[in-house]
Amino acid sequence: GWMEKDLELKRWLEAHGRPFMVAVTKIDKLSQSEQHRMLDEVRKEYPGGELHPCSATTGRGVRELWQAIWKIKNP
Repeated sequence: GWMEKDLELKRWLEAHGRPFMVAVTKIDKLSQSEQHRMLDEVRKEYPGGELHPCSATTGRGVRELWQAIWKIKNP
């Protein structure tokens, strides 16, 4: 879920009109049901925003995260 520093940064970015995306890391550490609960919890603070679940260990979602970053940088 969100750490306090994450929420501080999110509020600052929103206050300054800066675009951002949310990468949900270490997704491999959770069971399927825990993943769904955690993603629901993250969505509460970021309704309508795109979430990017990923794992550096398994590689899950890493390519998709880079593609999303590329699209933002090269519209």
